[in-house]
Amino acid sequence: MHRSRFVSLALLLAATAGCSRSSEPEPAAPTPTVAAAARQPEAAPEEQKVLITFIEAEPEVGPAPLRVKFSVYDPYQRLERPTYRWNFGDGSPESTERYPEHVFEKPGDYEVTLVVEEDGATDDDSVEIQVEAPEAD
Repeated sequence: MHRSRFVSLALLLAATAGCSRSSEPEPAAPTPTVAAAARQPEAAPEEQKVLITFIEAEPEVGPAPLRVKFSVYDPYQRLERPTYRWNFGDGSPESTERYPEHVFEKPGDYEVTLVVEEDGATDDDSVEIQVEAPEAD
């Protein structure tokens, strides 16, 4: 009889050999250190400015000599200190005005382009001007 208790006790000890029943509490999760708490998140990259502009021309069609008034439409009104570069497509010098006027002397189709730049951002637009033969008297 002692032998069966001994065998049962041995089996019980063998079965629980990998388990430990300590009366000590499990260690708590590590707490953040002061250095980790002081770490700042990385700064987000600067947002690139986006320009959206449109040319407005009045009139776009007419007889030579045709005087056209140009303007820039900024739908989001974000322009603060832009630079303008107008090319009238007729071989004349470029203009850097915001609202230039230009006279097209000869009949033809002219592509007028505008490049707007500000803070490294650039946008361009173009409009076609049709200059007809002068009206007969």
